[in-house]
Amino acid sequence: MDASFNLSQEKQFQIYKMESEHLRKKTIIINIILMVLIFPIVSTLYVYDVGFLDISIYILTFLFLIVVNLVFYHYTHLLPNIRLSMYITAIGLYIITNAFILDISTPSVFTMLFLTYAIISLYQDFKISIFNSGLLFLSGLVILFLYSDMFLVIDPFSPIILYVFTFLVIFIALLLVSSFILIKRKNHFYQQVSEAKENEYKFIERVFNIQEKYRENTIDYDSYYEKLEAFSEALSNTIGMENVFKERIAVLKDLGKLKTKTVYKKYSDYTLPDLEELKQMELTTHKKISYMAFKMAQSSKIKPEQNELLFEKSLPTLNDLDDDLDVKVTAFSVFYLLLRIGGFYINPLSHDEIISIIHNESFNGLVDENILTVVSNHKDALENIVTKHYKSGDIK
Repeated sequence: MDASFNLSQEKQFQIYKMESEHLRKKTIIINIILMVLIFPIVSTLYVYDVGFLDISIYILTFLFLIVVNLVFYHYTHLLPNIRLSMYITAIGLYIITNAFILDISTPSVFTMLFLTYAIISLYQDFKISIFNSGLLFLSGLVILFLYSDMFLVIDPFSPIILYVFTFLVIFIALLLVSSFILIKRKNHFYQQVSEAKENEYKFIERVFNIQEKYRENTIDYDSYYEKLEAFSEALSNTIGMENVFKERIAVLKDLGKLKTKTVYKKYSDYTLPDLEELKQMELTTHKKISYMAFKMAQSSKIKPEQNELLFEKSLPTLNDLDDDLDVKVTAFSVFYLLLRIGGFYINPLSHDEIISIIHNESFNGLVDENILTVVSNHKDALENIVTKHYKSGDIK
């Protein structure tokens, strides 16, 4: 139960992390657009003889939004919720747009609302899309019915105003549907990536569990932390500085034993993002650095220039659909024999232990069912073959 909860939590964290990185990149794009918009808007206001004080307010509002986005982008530890800057930018940009429309007061400038909608929709976030559509509808509603004289119409409920309002509603609905489709595709991609990471996490966790169960020596984590403290103390003395690592090592120990909230209360100088970073180096519970080390050890030939589409990726298996039956039998024979005779990384396993591991849900589909049925039903024959070619001390 705890393991599945941790996997689900890790999956959600991966999705949230990917979305946050996506939004940070979009923040830079929005900032560039805001800087570009300053010049045409200020120039148009100047041509229409808008006062200098009003133009200064426009410029200051643009600068405020740009600074807010930059602050949220750079100070990730102090302001981890990048989504807050999205709402501030949306509200600020609609205020600028509405004020600009009312200052110019020509029917054609009403289309600025759709430009603002397009800019905010670049975030491609579900909640901000609804918020964006709501602001567009509210802005259009207010301008059409409270400032209908802009359209050279006295009666706010005239056919022209109602026609424009109907067009606005239909247009917003179509924009919202198209935004949801794009966001759904993006979320599906994030889901695929997170599932790939989750499966990777499961396999590495299973390998770690097998190693812990069958290897002769276990890792002494307390001894590791003691040596780490001694190393950091010697390093600090060598370079002539205070040992700033000691407290962090203490936090690492507590992160493996206590809940994050408890550690957060105990060490008030550390923020939650600080603790999340330190979790990457904790060995006993979170094990992320251990998983990273394991992956690096398995990746002897990395070719980063070769890109592979996500849906083309496949998990390692002895049951590939493209393989002939004789290939599957050969692959399983090698796999089975390696487990029987063991190696420096794992003790030899018995026939029953191997079958039990293969039947585990974490390795579902690893071996062809026909081969697995034959192996399960002919245990004695396999034992005779193995013992005939290997000494009894070499196998289990």
